[in-house]
Amino acid sequence: MTFRLYNTLTRRKEAFEPREPGKVGMYVCGVTVYDYCHVGHARCYIAFDVMQRVIRKLGYDLTYVRNFTDVDDKIIKRANERGVAVNELTDRYIAAFHEDLDRLDCQRPDKEPRVTGHIEEIVALVEQILARGHAYVVDSEFGGQDVFFSIDSFPGYGKLSGRRVEDNQAFASDRVSDDPRKQHPADFALWKAAKPDEPSWDSPWGVGRPGWHIECSAMSMHQLGTTFDIHGGGADLVFPHHENEIAQSEAATHSPFCRYWLHNGFVTIDSEKMAKSLGNFFTIRDVLATYHPQALRYFLLTTHYQHGINFSDKALEESTRRVLSVYEKLAAADEVLGRRAAVATGAEPEVVTTARAQILEALADDFHTPRALAALSEPIRALSVALHKPKVAANLAIVRSVRALFVEVGELLGVFQHRPVDIADAILDGIRLRLFPVGSERLAEIETMVEERVAARSARDWAKADELRGRLAACGVEIRDGADGTTWRPLVGEVDGAIEGS
Repeated sequence: MTFRLYNTLTRRKEAFEPREPGKVGMYVCGVTVYDYCHVGHARCYIAFDVMQRVIRKLGYDLTYVRNFTDVDDKIIKRANERGVAVNELTDRYIAAFHEDLDRLDCQRPDKEPRVTGHIEEIVALVEQILARGHAYVVDSEFGGQDVFFSIDSFPGYGKLSGRRVEDNQAFASDRVSDDPRKQHPADFALWKAAKPDEPSWDSPWGVGRPGWHIECSAMSMHQLGTTFDIHGGGADLVFPHHENEIAQSEAATHSPFCRYWLHNGFVTIDSEKMAKSLGNFFTIRDVLATYHPQALRYFLLTTHYQHGINFSDKALEESTRRVLSVYEKLAAADEVLGRRAAVATGAEPEVVTTARAQILEALADDFHTPRALAALSEPIRALSVALHKPKVAANLAIVRSVRALFVEVGELLGVFQHRPVDIADAILDGIRLRLFPVGSERLAEIETMVEERVAARSARDWAKADELRGRLAACGVEIRDGADGTTWRPLVGEVDGAIEGS
């Protein structure tokens, strides 16, 4: 199967050809660890988690690297504000990052380098850039020296972002400082002399610390080699970060830095990018306090990773209902197969064979998760029908095959991979708490009506029992009578199929 992806560098979709047959090196820019991560981060790392799953599924030997920036102006400022050591602050937020992404079923990369563990490689790379005439040294007001990269020395500058060096306005709002020591306004720091009382390391230019951009070049090349296959991150990193990575890396090595550049689109709130700097962000753990992690992951996969996605409670509610519906059908399938697994034989039905082919084709086409999810619609409908008469041999074959398909899908997308009854119960409990908080008058009213209905049924007062069922339904409650008694749950409605995103 041809594996194609959209390359930001060439601005077109290309057939993937790794540098070394059968092996892939992928580097994704990680977080600066001074705070909890927001939904925009979740969008990025879920997208690249799916990519690494698919790449492995397609048979490649993948090395997936994602870094932590653990020394930075923001980190130092936050540590000083809280009166803690920088490494104490960064260790805390690295642990929080892992907790959040583990809950979202993001598999951990093969390697997670930290900037502070690669100072030697960073200094050596700066020396190499200087030796090739692509950087210059200036004195710092703090003592010691700063090293700047000269963008005029690198003719290919701007090839990733499409920005022109001569268009100074293009750099006006992109972390470009107005420093009279620079030869060009867009020149950027490779090494910065240390300010008083901040983390620093010895270097040929005095004590200091790395600039932002040089970190990823040094770490990625140390882990994956001078030239590697895939570099990823959010669209906000195209310029200046990834543009500068290309310039400094290729200036140092005179070799191509990365073959394929992949960037995910923004999460927006009312059409404005979600960002800490704008103050309109929701942390992952804030969202997961209300919605199940599988619902958030599903929601973020319903739009192609390159496109923007608008975050809202309405969208999360819809994703919650759809995920719950699927997990309940899978739980019912497990119950049937638990009783009749020995006779669940027969050829795989065409609806499953077709869906599998569509899913693999979609994911091999630039990781098109919306199309992959949409391909589940017919198998879900077939499963719903088959569950009505599971003793029929043909239906039992459908139940078995669809259930197996979802195991495969779970491995690729990271959704629908858990024990269905556990997730269904957890989602229902979350909805129940959201709609009927513990100790609320609304919950007390519901419980009273349920008790009255149980009493009416015991008294064989069917009219009153039916009336109470209607009143409960109007309150958003579904009643279920079974051999073990009467239970109630939030009325979420029936959902069929999967969301087809943009």
